[in-house]
Amino acid sequence: GGFDEENAVGATFSAQAAKGCEYRLDKLCQVVTSRGADKAIVPMSGEAGFDSLLEEHCAKWARMWRDADIELDGCDEDQAALRFNIYTLLSNGPSGDPSVSIGARGLTHARYKGCYFWDTELFMMPFYLLAQPGTARNLMQYRADALPAARGHALSMGGAGARYPWMASYDGSEQCESWDIGASEVHITADIVYAMEQYRQLAGDEAFYQNAAAAVYIETARFWASRYSPAPGGGWNLLFCKGPDEYCGITSNNLYTNHLVRHNLRLAAQAAEDLRR
Repeated sequence: GGFDEENAVGATFSAQAAKGCEYRLDKLCQVVTSRGADKAIVPMSGEAGFDSLLEEHCAKWARMWRDADIELDGCDEDQAALRFNIYTLLSNGPSGDPSVSIGARGLTHARYKGCYFWDTELFMMPFYLLAQPGTARNLMQYRADALPAARGHALSMGGAGARYPWMASYDGSEQCESWDIGASEVHITADIVYAMEQYRQLAGDEAFYQNAAAAVYIETARFWASRYSPAPGGGWNLLFCKGPDEYCGITSNNLYTNHLVRHNLRLAAQAAEDLRR
């Protein structure tokens, strides 16, 4: 029989056992959340025991390794290190859920409260673009769906358009607004645009561009226009910013950030023209 108590759900089993005999009980569980991507309970037949599920599991991993494995002509230690990292990326990528990204420590640790940083877009996206384009799209869809939160964040920081947070929670809100890092690590906004365009170019997903990415390009460009300050004698300054090395101090006109912003603005101008047409 089953039981459903305040802090536990379970089932009880009883059987006549004979001395010297071996018995096995397979317990099948499914974990779901309130998010739309995994609400459905997958029906399990009586034949879906441990052996058949293990066989299905191994077949799926074999397909993933077929698509993602990289063989090195070198020492075994290097090959093992590379495959460990590939395994970690395959395990952490939201292959079936566009409502989440990848936390700073993946699934291994709760450091940084599981929040999302630029690491996904700059360091992990190239792998997914080549090995799992569907996962890459999910990661970009999460950022596109977080555009309203990015608009709110820009407004709260005295800017226009949309500014993506340095330390994003699952709903796209900033979790680091009280630190100078959260205020000055603005390059993540351009990093996200860079990754979206990489996805568009490699996957050829024009529907995503027209329905999602183009708006992100334009709204983030509006933020950059509000974030720069007129420079004495002409031109513009990006004041109070940090580059990719967050251990360096606050600076102005960080080269990396300015370069990515220029890329962002060019994409926004083209997106505005494409949408107009």
